[in-house]
Amino acid sequence: PNGVLIFCHGSGDTGPGVKQYVESIAPKTSLRSLRNAGITIHYPSAKPRPYRLMGNSVTSVWFDRIGGMAPSYPEEVESIKESSAAINAIIEEYVNAGVPPSKIAVGGFSMGGGIGLQAAARCRHELGAVFALSSYLCDDSLVYDMLERKSCSSAKDDGVGSGQGKEEVFCGSDGDGGFVPALLTSPVFMAHGDDDDFVLTKWGEGTADRLKDLGVNIVPQPFLRIPDMHHEMTREELRLLFDFLMLNVF
Repeated sequence: PNGVLIFCHGSGDTGPGVKQYVESIAPKTSLRSLRNAGITIHYPSAKPRPYRLMGNSVTSVWFDRIGGMAPSYPEEVESIKESSAAINAIIEEYVNAGVPPSKIAVGGFSMGGGIGLQAAARCRHELGAVFALSSYLCDDSLVYDMLERKSCSSAKDDGVGSGQGKEEVFCGSDGDGGFVPALLTSPVFMAHGDDDDFVLTKWGEGTADRLKDLGVNIVPQPFLRIPDMHHEMTREELRLLFDFLMLNVF
C-alpha cells in the first residue's frame, strides 16, 4: 500500500464490525479517494478480556476500566500497555514492509480513539496523523507524564520534576532508550458529538486542552464539536476526518 489508516473500534465491537459501519456511513467519494490513492484501511480487533464495567464479562475491549467511565477514575495501565504494544506492532509491520511512517495514521472511535492516543504516546515513529473520535484519557493517564518529559524512556525517575519517583515503562520496547513519541510529532485530529451523553463532550475537550498545553498539535482548532451528534460516528464527521487525512497525510 501507499499508506495505511489503522482504525480501532469502540468497546464491545470488533474490526469487522466497525469496518462494516464505516463503509455503510462514510461518503462514498471519501472512501473512493482513499482507495484510489492506494490507502489500506486496517481494522484491528481488540483481544477479548474481562471488563470490570460489565461485571468481568469477557468482551472485545482495548483496555479495562477501574471504577467507572469518568476520567477521574484511575487508568488501568497493564491492559493499556498490552493493547498499545499490539497496535504499535501493526505499525512496525507496515514500516518493515516499506510504508513510510509519515503515510500511516492511527486512531479510532471511543475506546478505539483512546488506544490510538495511548499507542501514539508509545510510538517511536513520526506518523502522518493520530485521530480520536468521541474519546478521552483518564486524568491520571501516564500519557501526560510522558509528554511532560518530552520523551519516552524506560529509565527510573529520580523524583525530580513531574515524575515524582515513578517507574517509567512507556515504550513499545522497554529498556531501549528514550525517543520523542509520535503524539508530539504528529498532528492529532479530535472531534466529539455535542450531544454525547455517554462519553461526555467535556471529557474529550478536556483531554484535547490538556494535550495541547503539553505541546500536542490538536486539530482542528477550536475543538471540533459536531452539532446534534450523540455517541456515534456520522457521515459528516467521517467526511471531515477523511478530508483531513487526504489533505495532510495521503
